[in-house]
Amino acid sequence: MIIPEHCREVSLWRVEFRLDAKTIKKELKGKEAYTRTKYVALNKGKQYAVIELKKTNRRTLFNDITSVKIISLPKDTAFIEDPEVDVLSKPLLAERASRSKKETVIVKGLFEHISFVHKLRFKEIRIVEVAPPFPPKLTTLAKMALRTEEIETPIRIVEEIIDIRELAKKVKTKEIVFACEAGGLKIPNKKSLYIDRNPSIKDATIVGCDLTKRVARHLYGKNLPFIDICPRNLVRKSNLPTLVKCCELQTTGFTKDGKLAMVPWGAKISDVVGAMKYLLGEK
Repeated sequence: MIIPEHCREVSLWRVEFRLDAKTIKKELKGKEAYTRTKYVALNKGKQYAVIELKKTNRRTLFNDITSVKIISLPKDTAFIEDPEVDVLSKPLLAERASRSKKETVIVKGLFEHISFVHKLRFKEIRIVEVAPPFPPKLTTLAKMALRTEEIETPIRIVEEIIDIRELAKKVKTKEIVFACEAGGLKIPNKKSLYIDRNPSIKDATIVGCDLTKRVARHLYGKNLPFIDICPRNLVRKSNLPTLVKCCELQTTGFTKDGKLAMVPWGAKISDVVGAMKYLLGEK
């Protein structure tokens, strides 16, 4: 896979010659290129090609082209204009490029900056999250993290949702005690209570995490039937690097355990960025 480190390495040249390998090398022989230019997107009409330049190593503004490597020719190259895409973000650039079936995709994006992706390959991160609410918070934060330019690897998020409503179907009691009312959880034919409102109970089961269970023990002086919804406890083993939330963690940062990274329940984008960089081997 090729993704330029920065769009300043990429130039767009409008040309009049044919965009086949023999002609490109012939036409560029003996020409000069700007010292920072490593890749060139060649354009003739509606056709595009991408090449890599080798140049003399003089400390001058322009250097002689010594050789040309063909990265892609028109039949394998797409050109996309999308002003919403920041091409300096490799994950965002890769996501936009992935919508094309071409092997090489040139993207003209935000501020008319130009870059490209050649032979795209994604790494995958699995996110295991409980819901509602929808959309799940952790997936939303992960997608926001990709816009920070902190993540340098093209990734695909594999979302694995644990639906609290499905877990709650196992409850035999007339009442269900959830952690809080924020998720809007209500189960048909059951009385839904929320422990943050300190409700009176008669015949209740807790559907929550260990912290909810401990709070209930303090409020009611006894252990109640309990169904665990903690992603950290419910996550299945996988070869994919996995991200979860856990309310037992501190309020900032993340905790790592092999291919598993855990952020606090009240995680911020910076916590998720750190965890994702760890899972991707960037940190």
